[in-house]
Amino acid sequence: MSVSMLRRTERDNVQICNNLDRQDGFDMELISGTVHHRQVLFETGYAARQAAINMGLYHSFLLRRRDRMGVNSSVKHSNNGQTRWTLQEAARILGSRSGMPDHPIAGVSIDTRTLKAGDLFVALKGERSDGHEFVPLAFKKHAAAALVRSDYQPSEAGGPVIRTHDPLSAFQTLAAAYRDRFRIPVIGITGSNGKTTTKEMMADILSIAFRTARSFGNLNNHIGVPLSILNWPEDSQIAVVEMGTNHFGEIARLCEIARPTHGLITNIGKGHIGFLESLDGVLRAKTELIEGLTRDRVAFLNGDDPLLRPLHEKRDHTILYGFSEGCDVQAEFAGLDDSGCPAFRLGDETVRLRIPGRHQAANALAAAAVGRYFGIPDVRIREILESHAAFDRRMQVQAVHGITLLNDAYNANPTSVEAALETLAGMPSLKRRFVVLGDMLELGDSAGTEHRRLGERIAGLSFDGFFAYGPLMREAVSRAREKGLRRAGHFRSHADIAELLAEEIRPGDGILVKGSRGMRMERVIVLFGKILAQTESG
Repeated sequence: MSVSMLRRTERDNVQICNNLDRQDGFDMELISGTVHHRQVLFETGYAARQAAINMGLYHSFLLRRRDRMGVNSSVKHSNNGQTRWTLQEAARILGSRSGMPDHPIAGVSIDTRTLKAGDLFVALKGERSDGHEFVPLAFKKHAAAALVRSDYQPSEAGGPVIRTHDPLSAFQTLAAAYRDRFRIPVIGITGSNGKTTTKEMMADILSIAFRTARSFGNLNNHIGVPLSILNWPEDSQIAVVEMGTNHFGEIARLCEIARPTHGLITNIGKGHIGFLESLDGVLRAKTELIEGLTRDRVAFLNGDDPLLRPLHEKRDHTILYGFSEGCDVQAEFAGLDDSGCPAFRLGDETVRLRIPGRHQAANALAAAAVGRYFGIPDVRIREILESHAAFDRRMQVQAVHGITLLNDAYNANPTSVEAALETLAGMPSLKRRFVVLGDMLELGDSAGTEHRRLGERIAGLSFDGFFAYGPLMREAVSRAREKGLRRAGHFRSHADIAELLAEEIRPGDGILVKGSRGMRMERVIVLFGKILAQTESG
């Protein structure tokens, strides 16, 4: 590997551009600014990018890859700067004989509330509504066309339609075809917990040096993944795709669509164990991601997870990250602050997170491991991680009338609830600590056992109160009482819990609110806030 050392002054800018331009498909374009650093080491491939980032070149230059990291030059561009095919091309990909105008597609939408002019509207049938009912509205909002069932009558639409036997399958086919137009690294993320937080941290880190596409929110299923892919900007240099599952074969199918080149598994826990039968079943479902990798086939695995670590010995191109000995990317845990936010040492940097919970350090380290692999220096990784706030309803810390509220209401399983309980228990600044939980769903035959175990754990952590909602939580409340927790109660509604909290909680106290998605525990938070606001105004 050739190495050249350059003495850098302002007149060296052109020489730096020329040197990097020769390095393994990189193209350097001077944007603005003056180069102040005195030395830079240039190598080939990702090392060239890493050297540029380390020296701060990303402030002055735009790095583009003409080859492996670039976008297929044959892709058409629409006026809004995104890679799109025309309506004719989309119809041809789907094997439709419908006569379509040669108009570009600006984007793809499955929801008329967020549809933009020029989008292709995909009419999907859901549990509560059928997208075909909204096709006329889509055209009123200037959709370019609609993808509909074969039996849908075009006269009802108000615009051009692409007819297909199965709109969902056609939607996925379009996403796979669009994905194939990009020759870029695609990082798939799965795991029982921490997927969305890790994805957001990772994408933010990679955005330092790459134009980064990412999954929308937590859209990680057979609809969300293709929707996110179909809206990747055309100049994307790297993509991060979250993948969820509760049945065998789901991630394998998502890999067929997204074709990830790299994969990361955050952990293996008891989420969806009712469908996946056992922890070994969860492991088998999650490792469909690793089996589905293309090209580089690099897997990032949590080396602190006893089920994932052995995979390191069974396959090549595996990178272990964690806080235990022997990890390829190893950090040192540095404790929690008074707000329960963790810190850890990564190389020469000490990272202090703003999100409470020791488990958040593992999520951050996962993102850091990928960032390092793609050439982002530790100091830049630290800056991003320290600026990162909690994602929606995932360990969000909210101050409500002097009360600390941990809003972790998005979802729950035994592993994530345990982590949340430890977070609340480890916040010394709180006067009293209260737990509000909804049922943990999709646990199958182990549901009763897991809820009883949860009640015992809550009693053992000596919380000041435990208030629960949902039929399964009766088991947890009963067990907590048996183990000596006097302030444990089961309630029939979100409103009942909110009213009790308003009477019980005082400034300086802390509340954890958590439950499976189907329990909608955020309603407790909303109602609680309304009661406090009414009390204060009255």
